Amino acid sequence: MARRKHFAVDEMPDEIRSKVNDLIQGGVTYRAIAEKLAELGHPIAASSLCRYGQEFLGRMERLRIVNGQAQAILEESGGNPLRLEEAATQISLGVMTEFMLKLENLDGADPVEVMQTLARLQTSSVQRERLRIQWREEQESKTKAAAADVCKSARAGGLSEEQVKEIEERILGIVR
Repeated sequence: MARRKHFAVDEMPDEIRSKVNDLIQGGVTYRAIAEKLAELGHPIAASSLCRYGQEFLGRMERLRIVNGQAQAILEESGGNPLRLEEAATQISLGVMTEFMLKLENLDGADPVEVMQTLARLQTSSVQRERLRIQWREEQESKTKAAAADVCKSARAGGLSEEQVKEIEERILGIVR
């Protein structure tokens, strides 16, 4: 079974750990951070800070990438938040499948927990599909109501019934 990573920084009070994270992100050297921590009564080796910093900066970079991907998905989907949730589920399923394929057997992993997580992801997919259908129905209803309002205004404005029908068909064509 693989060793779990454990960093001395994780044992420090939240405010100190937050300050360490800020200093690392600010580009302060690990030696300078270690000296500052020693002054504050939290001695730690620069090498330990370096290992923590590499892991921390790696997580920050992965988070930046995921945020960029999420933004791209939202832009591509026209702001539909369900697409973002769907993408997150697909990514999670992919990661879990990859993890399970790498295991020759389930030594070191709790198979019940893995299967429960997969089940929750599947449930999430079903709920997302329900929300997608509901959202689509709401959009169609709003579009039909808007078309009715526009047609009413067009008739009141003196447009012919043929022109009103053409406007209505164009508006409702968005939904179809």
